[in-house]
Amino acid sequence: RFWNKNRRSVGSGCFGVDLNRNFQFGFAASSDVNSRRIFKFHMNLMNFYSQPCSPNYTGPSYFSEAETQAVRDVIANYNSRLSMYLSIQAYGQQITFPYNAITIPSDRQSQFISVATAASQAMQNSPAGRFYQIGAGGSLNGVEAGTSLDYANSVHTNLLPFTVRLPSGGSNGWDVPESQIGGILNEAFNGFLVFARYVATN
Repeated sequence: RFWNKNRRSVGSGCFGVDLNRNFQFGFAASSDVNSRRIFKFHMNLMNFYSQPCSPNYTGPSYFSEAETQAVRDVIANYNSRLSMYLSIQAYGQQITFPYNAITIPSDRQSQFISVATAASQAMQNSPAGRFYQIGAGGSLNGVEAGTSLDYANSVHTNLLPFTVRLPSGGSNGWDVPESQIGGILNEAFNGFLVFARYVATN
């Protein structure tokens, strides 16, 4: 539960690429002019991401990993049939939407807020009654490079992309006790129902 990357050997005696930093949009280690422009005020972040032993190592290039290539290909192959993209993560008790790589609001922010608010309310109405904060990822959590959320948003203009960060637990946040997992799944399911009904009716 405490490992944040895949397990590929990346040299220097280190292992793993953070798959949620390995997508194309705003890729931090990219020599691409647009990516560099996005991160022109975040050079320290870029240097940190580019270190193979970093817990958020981006990899040598975007889509360098088999896992991110698979997600890219699914989005490309089923583009016309996709309506929503959900990334489920731990932890943070949040529902976030684009952008992660920049703090400029999306031109679809009002729609994102409406859907995320409805899902958050449904989750809060679950027995545990936990509140899920909503907002653009870059504004809530600071700039994050190369995320699947931003990539999905960038290649599919009608797709609704959200990240659901589930609650923390245990001594380190990541190690949720078994006794709490059922409640977390219950409230997450209630949120997913809201997402599914929105897609079905819009």
